[in-house]
Amino acid sequence: MTKVIHYGYADTPEGQIHYREAGSGPPVVLLHETPLSGATYETALPHLAPYVRAIAPDLPGYGSSPHPEAPLSIPEYAHRIGLIFEALGLERVAMVGGHTGAAVALQVAVEWPDRVESVVAMGSPLFTREQGDAMIDRTDLGYRFDKDGSHLGAAWKYIARFLGPDASEEYYDVVTRAFIQTGSHFDWAFKAIFTFDLYELLPKVRCPTLFLVTEGDFLRSKNDESAALTPHGEERVLDLPHGELYARYPETFRDEVVSYWRKTGYLP
Repeated sequence: MTKVIHYGYADTPEGQIHYREAGSGPPVVLLHETPLSGATYETALPHLAPYVRAIAPDLPGYGSSPHPEAPLSIPEYAHRIGLIFEALGLERVAMVGGHTGAAVALQVAVEWPDRVESVVAMGSPLFTREQGDAMIDRTDLGYRFDKDGSHLGAAWKYIARFLGPDASEEYYDVVTRAFIQTGSHFDWAFKAIFTFDLYELLPKVRCPTLFLVTEGDFLRSKNDESAALTPHGEERVLDLPHGELYARYPETFRDEVVSYWRKTGYLP
């Protein structure tokens, strides 16, 4: 499939947000996992383009979006993403997010309830305080710039463990470039999500919400409870061995989200 992806920067009162987009029609904003970037959606964007205007921004400090002056909270990430609605002329949107991006998308839906039609959350980061503290310890890679290049080895060990041997060479390249590009700030969003109370947020989400996950996603166990906590939530679990549905199985991802948008009336 030919990639027809356009790149740009949205100018907002809080700074620029880099994004990529493909297609036309009802807009959909797709938010990435961290410490990656919107580039992880590039395989999926051409599949979505015949149906929607698919927009995949880089969260502040990730990909090609400039680093904020200080770490942001999940509500602060959501606020900055919401500002692109005006910058890009988006009246009504559907949101999609993976892991950290799912929490940001859900927060956007709460802050802009009149603009967000629905959310598809792929891997719900629903953590108790104790679980969040343990996850912070697990993701402390000691990744700090070193002139001997040892930080690159630490990054590669993390990436190889995260992706496993079954990921394509192209996806390894995308993830590696995104990680290196983020630099020593890679863990800012990790700390934000592992200290965020999704238990408090989910009951406030009023739009239709699909918790879509694969059996191989490490957040699979959070799906049932997340859907139960969300007023208009439902869940769907796909029998696939890996996470990152949009990158590893783009056609299945397309089929699932397009079906949901039709079901909820966002697409005819």
